[in-house]
Amino acid sequence: GNYNNLSLMGLVLQSNGQFPSIDQLRAWMPYGVNCYRFVEDNCGPSNLLTDLAFYLLTDKDNGAGAFIGDSTMDWDGNTCHRPSAADELMINVEGFRDASYFLNANRLFFDGAIAERTNVRDYLSQLAPTMLCDFEIANGQFNIRPVVPHDEAGFIDPYNLSVAGYFGAGNIIDGSFSVQFFEKNALRDVRLEVLYR
Repeated sequence: GNYNNLSLMGLVLQSNGQFPSIDQLRAWMPYGVNCYRFVEDNCGPSNLLTDLAFYLLTDKDNGAGAFIGDSTMDWDGNTCHRPSAADELMINVEGFRDASYFLNANRLFFDGAIAERTNVRDYLSQLAPTMLCDFEIANGQFNIRPVVPHDEAGFIDPYNLSVAGYFGAGNIIDGSFSVQFFEKNALRDVRLEVLYR
């Protein structure tokens, strides 16, 4: 028979009493997961936050792909979620591509692990500021956007940098930062009036 999306792991323990119990089994994936890489425009392992975020948002087995975007097959037969018209309804693909060039040009790499179940939006909202980016939802689309000025090649533009301070999950009082998402039916057009001196 065919066994699609199967992971197999073997474990051999000698009965010498050194292992009375195994609390948690961990697996090392030396080549990472197969995801779409925006800079290379192909599929394979990546260490860019944007590639990981796109994978988490579109993969049906390990991410939110059952709810967001569309799954397609790569030209070489590997399971890889390449950007499609269905993805662009909920993901700003060009924004992800621009942020990928920014991260790659400035060598801002992510080689972390997702150790436990977590909300994808909360996870990316907390992780993006460590890469000088914001994970945002604008016009109904998920996006990752660099928070510092940069040129077209993606390099940080120090002459156009006028940041006085950046406040995110990493540099404010613990427990005082939160991201709250509202259901679509709770949102409505708002008119604000601001007075200042």
